[in-house]
Amino acid sequence: MNSDFHNDPEFRELIRLYLLELSQKIPHIQDNIKSLNFPDLYRFAHNLKGTGGGYGFDEFTELGLKMMACANSNDSENYTALFEKFKKLLTEKSDEFNRG
Repeated sequence: MNSDFHNDPEFRELIRLYLLELSQKIPHIQDNIKSLNFPDLYRFAHNLKGTGGGYGFDEFTELGLKMMACANSNDSENYTALFEKFKKLLTEKSDEFNRG
């Protein structure tokens, strides 16, 4: 998964900051999963859905949409699985942008 803006030098720093901000939210989201705080889990997923595409990460948008559905149905098991997939993608993209 490459950002559509990966090669735009002016946008690269914004992407790097976006990825950093997402990584800083991980502990909070993990706490919300443990406490079954579905309203906050929904808000995170909704934000991910809305911002992912704006930064060229359509897979973040797709994951956010699926996570929203899980939060709406109080499905912590599937939300957790999707969140794990999100974390893996986030790590890959963060490593890539910090190298470049």
